[in-house]
Amino acid sequence: ASDLPALVRQVFAYLPDTAEGFTFKLAAADDPNRCEPSLDELAACLDDGIDMQKVIEAVFDLESFLELSPDFAVPALTGLARLDGRVVGVAALAGTRLTGAMADKFTGFIQLCDRLNLPLITLLDTAGYELSAAAEQAGLVSAATRLFAAGSSCQIPRLTVAVGELIGPAYV
Repeated sequence: ASDLPALVRQVFAYLPDTAEGFTFKLAAADDPNRCEPSLDELAACLDDGIDMQKVIEAVFDLESFLELSPDFAVPALTGLARLDGRVVGVAALAGTRLTGAMADKFTGFIQLCDRLNLPLITLLDTAGYELSAAAEQAGLVSAATRLFAAGSSCQIPRLTVAVGELIGPAYV
Protein backbone atom coordinates (compact mmCIF):
# COMPACT_ATOMS: atom_id res chain seq x y z
CA ALA A 1 0.00 0.00 0.00
CA SER A 2 2.93 2.37 0.62
CA ASP A 3 4.01 1.99 -3.01
CA LEU A 4 0.56 2.93 -4.30
CA PRO A 5 1.26 6.67 -4.82
CA ALA A 6 4.46 5.84 -6.71
CA LEU A 7 2.60 3.32 -8.87
CA VAL A 8 -0.15 5.84 -9.65
CA ARG A 9 2.48 8.42 -10.69
CA GLN A 10 4.17 5.80 -12.87
CA VAL A 11 0.90 4.87 -14.61
CA PHE A 12 -0.02 8.53 -15.17
CA ALA A 13 3.34 9.09 -16.87
CA TYR A 14 2.17 6.72 -19.64
CA LEU A 15 -1.27 8.25 -20.18
CA PRO A 16 -1.86 10.75 -23.00
CA ASP A 17 -2.35 14.48 -22.31
CA THR A 18 -5.47 14.75 -24.49
CA ALA A 19 -8.12 12.53 -26.08
CA GLU A 20 -6.19 12.80 -29.37
CA GLY A 21 -2.99 11.51 -27.81
CA PHE A 22 0.20 13.06 -26.56
CA THR A 23 0.81 16.77 -27.14
CA PHE A 24 4.56 16.33 -27.05
CA LYS A 25 6.89 13.40 -27.50
CA LEU A 26 9.12 12.82 -24.50
CA ALA A 27 12.83 12.98 -25.10
CA ALA A 28 14.05 9.43 -25.48
CA ALA A 29 16.30 8.32 -22.67
CA ASP A 30 17.54 5.54 -24.91
CA ASP A 31 19.33 5.60 -28.28
CA PRO A 32 16.80 4.48 -30.94
CA ASN A 33 19.69 3.01 -32.96
CA ARG A 34 21.00 0.97 -30.03
CA CYS A 35 22.29 -2.45 -31.07
CA GLU A 36 21.27 -5.14 -28.66
CA PRO A 37 23.49 -8.27 -28.73
CA SER A 38 21.10 -10.13 -26.42
CA LEU A 39 18.62 -10.38 -29.32
CA ASP A 40 21.16 -12.47 -31.26
CA GLU A 41 21.54 -14.72 -28.22
CA LEU A 42 17.76 -15.07 -27.91
CA ALA A 43 17.44 -15.87 -31.63
CA ALA A 44 20.09 -18.57 -31.35
CA CYS A 45 18.04 -20.31 -28.66
CA LEU A 46 14.58 -20.22 -30.28
CA ASP A 47 14.14 -23.97 -29.85
CA ASP A 48 14.69 -23.64 -26.09
CA GLY A 49 11.79 -21.20 -25.71
CA ILE A 50 11.67 -17.44 -25.60
CA ASP A 51 11.59 -15.23 -22.53
CA MET A 52 9.34 -12.40 -23.75
CA GLN A 53 10.30 -10.24 -20.79
CA LYS A 54 13.89 -10.27 -22.10
CA VAL A 55 12.72 -9.51 -25.65
CA ILE A 56 10.68 -6.55 -24.38
CA GLU A 57 13.62 -5.25 -22.34
CA ALA A 58 15.88 -5.50 -25.41
CA VAL A 59 13.53 -3.93 -27.96
CA PHE A 60 11.88 -1.04 -26.12
CA ASP A 61 13.47 1.94 -24.39
CA LEU A 62 15.53 0.84 -21.41
CA GLU A 63 13.53 0.23 -18.23
CA SER A 64 10.35 1.63 -19.79
CA PHE A 65 8.06 -1.44 -19.67
CA LEU A 66 5.20 -1.12 -17.18
CA GLU A 67 3.38 -4.45 -16.99
CA LEU A 68 -0.37 -4.27 -16.45
CA SER A 69 -2.25 -7.14 -14.75
CA PRO A 70 0.88 -9.25 -14.20
CA ASP A 71 -0.97 -11.85 -12.08
CA PHE A 72 -3.85 -12.43 -14.53
CA ALA A 73 -3.64 -14.93 -17.40
CA VAL A 74 0.06 -15.68 -17.00
CA PRO A 75 2.18 -16.04 -19.25
CA ALA A 76 0.41 -13.47 -21.42
CA LEU A 77 2.12 -10.09 -20.96
CA THR A 78 0.43 -6.73 -21.46
CA GLY A 79 1.81 -3.34 -20.62
CA LEU A 80 2.94 0.07 -21.70
CA ALA A 81 6.43 0.89 -22.88
CA ARG A 82 8.29 3.62 -24.68
CA LEU A 83 9.79 3.30 -28.13
CA ASP A 84 12.04 6.25 -28.97
CA GLY A 85 10.23 8.15 -26.21
CA ARG A 86 6.73 7.44 -27.56
CA VAL A 87 4.30 5.41 -25.45
CA VAL A 88 3.06 2.19 -27.06
CA GLY A 89 1.00 -0.74 -25.88
CA VAL A 90 2.83 -4.07 -25.76
CA ALA A 91 1.17 -7.48 -25.76
CA ALA A 92 3.29 -10.62 -25.77
CA LEU A 93 2.91 -14.38 -25.52
CA ALA A 94 5.52 -17.10 -25.82
CA GLY A 95 5.62 -20.85 -25.78
CA THR A 96 2.03 -21.67 -24.99
CA ARG A 97 -1.34 -21.77 -26.66
CA LEU A 98 -3.88 -19.00 -26.09
CA THR A 99 -6.48 -19.78 -23.41
CA GLY A 100 -9.79 -18.03 -22.84
CA ALA A 101 -8.33 -16.00 -19.97
CA MET A 102 -5.39 -14.88 -22.14
CA ALA A 103 -7.77 -13.92 -24.95
CA ASP A 104 -9.82 -11.86 -22.47
CA LYS A 105 -6.64 -10.18 -21.18
CA PHE A 106 -5.58 -9.26 -24.72
CA THR A 107 -9.12 -8.09 -25.58
CA GLY A 108 -9.23 -5.68 -22.66
CA PHE A 109 -5.76 -4.42 -23.45
CA ILE A 110 -6.55 -3.81 -27.15
CA GLN A 111 -9.63 -1.85 -26.06
CA LEU A 112 -7.55 0.17 -23.58
CA CYS A 113 -4.98 1.04 -26.26
CA ASP A 114 -7.78 1.97 -28.66
CA ARG A 115 -9.40 4.27 -26.06
CA LEU A 116 -6.06 5.94 -25.27
CA ASN A 117 -5.06 6.14 -28.95
CA LEU A 118 -1.82 4.21 -28.32
CA PRO A 119 -0.18 2.14 -31.06
CA LEU A 120 -0.09 -1.58 -30.23
CA ILE A 121 2.92 -3.83 -30.77
CA THR A 122 2.33 -7.55 -30.32
CA LEU A 123 5.20 -10.02 -29.89
CA LEU A 124 4.14 -13.63 -30.42
CA ASP A 125 5.54 -17.14 -30.32
CA THR A 126 2.48 -19.39 -30.16
CA ALA A 127 0.80 -22.21 -32.03
CA GLY A 128 -2.68 -20.69 -31.74
CA TYR A 129 -5.52 -21.45 -29.35
CA GLU A 130 -5.63 -24.20 -26.77
CA LEU A 131 -7.53 -27.10 -28.29
CA SER A 132 -9.39 -29.17 -25.71
CA ALA A 133 -12.87 -29.87 -24.47
CA ALA A 134 -11.94 -28.25 -21.14
CA ALA A 135 -10.87 -25.05 -22.92
CA GLU A 136 -14.11 -24.99 -24.88
CA GLN A 137 -16.17 -25.49 -21.72
CA ALA A 138 -14.19 -22.70 -20.03
CA GLY A 139 -15.41 -20.24 -22.66
CA LEU A 140 -12.54 -20.19 -25.15
CA VAL A 141 -14.80 -19.78 -28.19
CA SER A 142 -16.57 -16.73 -26.73
CA ALA A 143 -13.26 -15.22 -25.57
CA ALA A 144 -11.66 -15.80 -28.98
CA THR A 145 -14.66 -14.16 -30.66
CA ARG A 146 -14.34 -11.10 -28.40
CA LEU A 147 -10.61 -10.93 -29.16
CA PHE A 148 -11.24 -11.07 -32.91
CA ALA A 149 -13.95 -8.39 -32.63
CA ALA A 150 -11.70 -6.09 -30.57
CA GLY A 151 -8.81 -6.52 -32.99
CA SER A 152 -10.90 -5.94 -36.08
CA SER A 153 -12.72 -2.88 -34.73
CA CYS A 154 -9.83 -0.96 -33.18
CA GLN A 155 -8.65 2.19 -34.96
CA ILE A 156 -5.04 2.31 -33.75
CA PRO A 157 -1.85 1.41 -35.60
CA ARG A 158 -0.93 -2.23 -34.89
CA LEU A 159 2.17 -4.27 -35.55
CA THR A 160 2.53 -7.99 -34.88
CA VAL A 161 6.05 -9.38 -34.67
CA ALA A 162 6.50 -13.14 -35.09
CA VAL A 163 9.27 -13.76 -32.59
CA GLY A 164 9.13 -17.52 -33.07
CA GLU A 165 6.44 -19.92 -34.23
CA LEU A 166 3.15 -18.25 -35.18
CA ILE A 167 0.43 -20.52 -36.54
CA GLY A 168 -3.14 -19.95 -37.71
CA PRO A 169 -5.42 -17.67 -35.76
CA ALA A 170 -2.70 -16.75 -33.28
CA TYR A 171 -2.25 -13.30 -34.81
CA VAL A 172 -3.66 -11.20 -31.96
